[in-house]
Amino acid sequence: MATKNEESGRRTAEAMRATAEELEQVEATMHDSARTLPDPAARARLHGVANEVTATAADIDHRADGLPAGCRGSDPDYGP
Repeated sequence: MATKNEESGRRTAEAMRATAEELEQVEATMHDSARTLPDPAARARLHGVANEVTATAADIDHRADGLPAGCRGSDPDYGP
């Protein structure tokens, strides 16, 4: 049985991964929107912001992976 701290850590890791996934969806929408902009400068800025969102999502996911053993959530594909 998981300890209270392990359970809390597991929930935290799962929430972090869910947030990262949502950010990746936002990033895809931003890139789609950028492609429709007629102004090349605005298009480039929006693509740049979308890329920053991607980097943030990757950072969150990486930090979730760095939580102590027993706190990494239920992702069967997790591997150190």
